[in-house]
Amino acid sequence: MRHPVEPVAVAVHRKQLPAAGAVERQPAQAAQELLPHQRLSAREQVLLGLIASGRRLPDIAAQLDLPERTVGVYRARLMEKMRMSSAAELAHYARRHHLLPPSK
Repeated sequence: MRHPVEPVAVAVHRKQLPAAGAVERQPAQAAQELLPHQRLSAREQVLLGLIASGRRLPDIAAQLDLPERTVGVYRARLMEKMRMSSAAELAHYARRHHLLPPSK
């Protein structure tokens, strides 16, 4: 009597089905292929645009109706997520990738 797993093992061996490890690695590989700004939440994208357009933290906090400290934490996390060490780097990246909000 054949074991119920045998047809799956044969299909994997014949490359008709991906191996289990290959299926698990695909989402991680896809995430690595994204640009840093494509991994950001909607709030982080808004913040990136505001920082890149030269707004100061108090102004951003007032516009988003958030405490200045919260905006500072968001900025720190944003820089960490994008592996950048300054607001100037964020601004340069945003300009290079056309992420600035439309000017009024």
